[in-house]
Amino acid sequence: MKLAYSLLILLIFAGCTKTPEPNNTNQFIKFFGSAKNETANAMVSTTDGGYLIVGSTTSFNLYEQAFLAKADANGNVQWTQHYGIDSTNDGNVTVARSAIEVDGNFLVLGEGTKGDTTNFLLYQVDASGTQLGYKEYATTTKTDQGYYISAINGGYMMIGTTGDGTIAQNNNIKAIKIDNNRDVVFEKSDGITNAVDGLGNIIEISTQLNGADVNDFLWVGTSKRLPDDTDARIIRLNDIGGIRWEENYGKLDSKNQTGAEIKVDGKDYVIVGNTNLNDNGDVYIVKVDADGKSLAEYVISLENEQIAESIEPVSDGYIVAGTNVLKREALTNNITASTAFLMKVKADGTMDWVKEFGDLGKDVDGVNSGRFVKAINGGSEGYLLLGSFDFFGSSVMGLVRTNSDGTTL
Repeated sequence: MKLAYSLLILLIFAGCTKTPEPNNTNQFIKFFGSAKNETANAMVSTTDGGYLIVGSTTSFNLYEQAFLAKADANGNVQWTQHYGIDSTNDGNVTVARSAIEVDGNFLVLGEGTKGDTTNFLLYQVDASGTQLGYKEYATTTKTDQGYYISAINGGYMMIGTTGDGTIAQNNNIKAIKIDNNRDVVFEKSDGITNAVDGLGNIIEISTQLNGADVNDFLWVGTSKRLPDDTDARIIRLNDIGGIRWEENYGKLDSKNQTGAEIKVDGKDYVIVGNTNLNDNGDVYIVKVDADGKSLAEYVISLENEQIAESIEPVSDGYIVAGTNVLKREALTNNITASTAFLMKVKADGTMDWVKEFGDLGKDVDGVNSGRFVKAINGGSEGYLLLGSFDFFGSSVMGLVRTNSDGTTL
């Protein structure tokens, strides 16, 4: 059992090092999981000061299931729950990818697979983790995967991808607006035929347009227009799924830019993703104005390949989280050894520092990854890194709170 291994490691450390004296740093490293594998996808700050961690698990069934872990402000687990489709122990595959808090309860979005068909899957969960119900959103396609949900006036917007389920899959972005009764108001897909468009995240923005207040959405992701070229991409959607504008970054320069996450940066926005500008996986950051026009582009290169997943603007730059790839299996290109990284980038786009987290084991293996970062009070009180961490060949969700320099106790 992974928790037993964790306790053994802690006992070894306790026997070899001096126990730290109590202090007010609030730094911690906490794990959430059970006997097999848990994967972290997202984290939500809750109104009680804690966190809801969202992902998937294979610890309770032969098949992957949606998994939630609720933690308090100090990272202490309050409850964990796992969910299938028809029951908690069914033969279907379910994944949770995002959540929002609604009146003390949660709406959790992901997907559920029955046979060869995958649909958006929306769970209703109360404050104790008890499932109140779920609803599938099915279309005629074979693979509809839900990624992000946002509350809007009169309902909610769900964003994901849709595809035909083939190996050479045609992936488009998909938007489904539902009302407060969880019924569909409209659904819309957008993309280029026979091109695989990757999804980053989506944020809601409140702006004025022609003198009127509007609630729009900015979607960031990756567009593929040539066989070997990708660009980072922003699409601005109105609240009925119409496209106001779209912009690409990279302009088919064969350096394969990708867009993983967009955040508000003052009056502007910042995107993080990747590029192979230096023939390696480099961190790619683009700052854009309210109309999507590029204000600055930065590339941060390290010795190994980096996969940037999340960004947060701070008072003097940006904090980035992701995965530092140490080894790949040559035939399958699967990652066989990696660490989670936390990177501080200055306002001018140069790297300030980088920290790595994760056990690699005796044979320099172990797959660890960083998925989400949150700055606490602008970074002055440190950072929260959410990731998946390897323990003797199994994976657990991990929540790491560092100080402002990215270090822990």
